[in-house]
Amino acid sequence: MDTTKGMMSLLKDISEGKYNSSISKNDIDNFRDLEALVEYGYLKAVHSPTLVNPGYFDIKLTSIGLKALEDSQSTKSEWTLPNRLTALNIVVALLAIVVSAIIALDIIKG
Repeated sequence: MDTTKGMMSLLKDISEGKYNSSISKNDIDNFRDLEALVEYGYLKAVHSPTLVNPGYFDIKLTSIGLKALEDSQSTKSEWTLPNRLTALNIVVALLAIVVSAIIALDIIKG
């Protein structure tokens, strides 16, 4: 499922305890986002399908929701250790080629 910015904001609010243990349709503007988060497993909650004020209670973040929230909040750098080592290997290989070419030219010139 592709989570929207509103869904991630809702996950963050729930993880921070902004909502108590229940949310009704009248409490939030994006109730459809809440329903989708529960349906796709980002949140675990008990549905209360009353006609007057439907909602959810006993809302908990699942491991999927926690991972999605962490991924959205992390500022991942592409300059990780494996990437650094790969770049270093490329530089060393290029340097070896240049040095070999210089030595070969020196041998040819005599």
